[in-house]
Amino acid sequence: SGTKPAGVPEFTVVLGAQYEFETGSGKIVPRVSYLWQSETQLVEGLPAFLVKNPDGSIANNAPALAAALPFTMEVNDLTASLSYDLDSGISFSLWGRNLLNDRNLGVVFDSPAQPGNVSGYPSDPRTYGATIRWKM
Repeated sequence: SGTKPAGVPEFTVVLGAQYEFETGSGKIVPRVSYLWQSETQLVEGLPAFLVKNPDGSIANNAPALAAALPFTMEVNDLTASLSYDLDSGISFSLWGRNLLNDRNLGVVFDSPAQPGNVSGYPSDPRTYGATIRWKM
């Protein structure tokens, strides 16, 4: 069709690093990762906005394509963690996801039972946490 498919960014960059520092009773492990994706269209069109003929065939798809145009996404996701892994098998970790708090709609679609409306699912917010693990 000569058009670029929706949901496929032109560029994707993934960077990550991890290093292990040995200590007397275990190791300290910092990790960081970054994901960037160039801006891309989320959907190619929204079917509820199609103009149809009485027989159900499509008369005009331009309104469906135009309704989808505002919905784009660019990803900037930074994740990091710091772990202390003891030789005894116990591990303590502090972590953060989406540290840049990059908020996007990951999916958009025609709202069910609400003609002319659009719904979407947002990306996860910035999240922090701690984890304790024990390996036998």
